[in-house]
Amino acid sequence: MKMFNTVTKKYLGFSAIIFIVAAICVYLVLKCWFPTHYFSSYGLIPVIFYVLGICSIMIFDKISRTEKKNFLAAYMGSKVLRVFVSAVILIGVMMGNGLHKVDFLCVYALFYLIALIFETIFFFWYEKREKELKSKIEKA
Repeated sequence: MKMFNTVTKKYLGFSAIIFIVAAICVYLVLKCWFPTHYFSSYGLIPVIFYVLGICSIMIFDKISRTEKKNFLAAYMGSKVLRVFVSAVILIGVMMGNGLHKVDFLCVYALFYLIALIFETIFFFWYEKREKELKSKIEKA
């Protein structure tokens, strides 16, 4: 039995690249142009989003192997999971005593937006490719 299908491998690879590049870029911007807004827990934010992405793609991988008709429900469920986990994290940060609460919120929102754009583009590409493959099979 295969561990991951090719879509899962591509998602994990592209996701890792996107979040590493985004983390380095945001780090450099914070350190060079806004050094007073850099906070020590910055490195956790890209890791949180990568782990949430791994959870999402594992759900999709399991659904695609068993029940393809529930793919949309799995997608929406993963989005709800991401919003819920984000809300818990952000509420926890706001209840804390740290100095950089607003900085954390802004950077977290930026990474949330990056993750949302990446997943939208990735799954759009995936659906487009699936339709192209179906039309080629039907024509043959």
